Amino acid sequence: MKEKDLKDDDKWDELIKLYQGHPCWLNIITLAIKELFNGQVSQFLIDEDEVFLGDIEALLENHLERLSDLEKQVINWFAMLDEPIDISQKLAELELSNARFLKVLQSLNRRCLVEKVLIEEKVKFQVNSLVRIYLNN
Repeated sequence: MKEKDLKDDDKWDELIKLYQGHPCWLNIITLAIKELFNGQVSQFLIDEDEVFLGDIEALLENHLERLSDLEKQVINWFAMLDEPIDISQKLAELELSNARFLKVLQSLNRRCLVEKVLIEEKVKFQVNSLVRIYLNN
């Protein structure tokens, strides 16, 4: 970010957290901040209720288009959930065997579309927050 001449270095951690430290996404957003806000990160982050995806949308769209129909169904199901779920909570409406669900979940996790979180030492999964924003728009 220093090499890109971004200003407001006290806001860099917030920017990194918002875009989950993803190098590609941060490069895209850094360019947008330079282009639209003359490098002022604080101006970019002024609206806390809305996350700007910009050119990340095209990447996500391309990434999601390559999913199988079953993977699309599962990722959309995850996007509707408000909180992480235990994998044993798979809804009956998915009409998948547990083995098939686990295979799809593993594929989505490897593609960084869903992420594993530990809550009270229990493993749960949730859709990546930027993917959720994209899918819910």
